[in-house]
Amino acid sequence: MTTSPSPLYHDDASVIEALGGPAELARKLGFELPRGVQRVQNWKYRGIPEIERLRRPDIFGAVVDDPDADRIGPPVEVA
Repeated sequence: MTTSPSPLYHDDASVIEALGGPAELARKLGFELPRGVQRVQNWKYRGIPEIERLRRPDIFGAVVDDPDADRIGPPVEVA
């Protein structure tokens, strides 16, 4: 059963889920478990901190220098 995200979730919640969910993303980022999982879970409500996006472009994709862009998505492979 697929449920839609809570209206309380930040738009980044879908990015976190696309990257494997809070536990998997915490592992990829090298966060200590279990606190790292809670940290990433909180981002579903608050948004992924910009510093984390800048530190890990391999996970979150390159930062777009576009003033109209409201968020950054997962990395996109270019052929």
